[in-house]
Amino acid sequence: MRNNSLLDLQRRLQTFSDPNEYRIAEAAPFVPASALPVTKHVVVLLHGMNTNAEWQEALADAIRNCSNIEPLVVGYGNFNPLKFWFPFIFRKGRINKVATDLRGICKRNPDVHISIVAHSFGTYILSQILRQHPDVKLHRILLCGAIVSADYDWSLVTSQFKYPVINDIGRRDPWPSMAKSWSWGFGDSGCIGFQNSLVRDRHFTYKHSGFLNQKHMQRFWLPYLLDGKVVHSRFSSKRKPMRMLEAILRSFPGKYLILTAAALCLYKIF
Repeated sequence: MRNNSLLDLQRRLQTFSDPNEYRIAEAAPFVPASALPVTKHVVVLLHGMNTNAEWQEALADAIRNCSNIEPLVVGYGNFNPLKFWFPFIFRKGRINKVATDLRGICKRNPDVHISIVAHSFGTYILSQILRQHPDVKLHRILLCGAIVSADYDWSLVTSQFKYPVINDIGRRDPWPSMAKSWSWGFGDSGCIGFQNSLVRDRHFTYKHSGFLNQKHMQRFWLPYLLDGKVVHSRFSSKRKPMRMLEAILRSFPGKYLILTAAALCLYKIF
């Protein structure tokens, strides 16, 4: 019986990829619970564009009630739609600003779990930071209203976070589709999901900012941030297929229409 218990313990230890968690789990059977160290956890909150990000403070207040978690609000200033449509001019500076802040947080807290909650344009910034800065190591990642490409290769950055990534999708959210159709480099993962084994797509009836309320945060975000528990959405299995007209409108290549119109105008001028 004792041998079976030891074998079971060994199998459990093999599931831990984080060295700190492994050491704690290894010592747990022999150390009183009160004596086990509690790893500090920093949760970075990254907003979307053209917003004052009131939700960041709301979630920060909820997190502050947990003794070992510290919320940190990170931003990049107001990023209005006009700048959104001209990616090659304005995007890089915003990405660099958040990258500098996030890398600084990681360097100042080498033995701390660092997780991130990102909304809308913040999800795109995070996706670029993970690709460009392998030194950024995160504990948990939670996305909502994502405008990252649905083909984003999470396997290339899997060593930089503890999976699964959570991707909350709003069924009534047109903005990820519009970002993909009317601009460059964005995607509609906030509409169709990633459909990737490293990500858990959860569907809700919300619009673009519908997730940003206390009720949703308390029920679906805190269990994941605190304990890694993924609370499933009932709507995910009950949602109806997208209607053809809606699918056509969401995939309409508006950016190419703009380029064609611009080319015609230049042709007439010159």
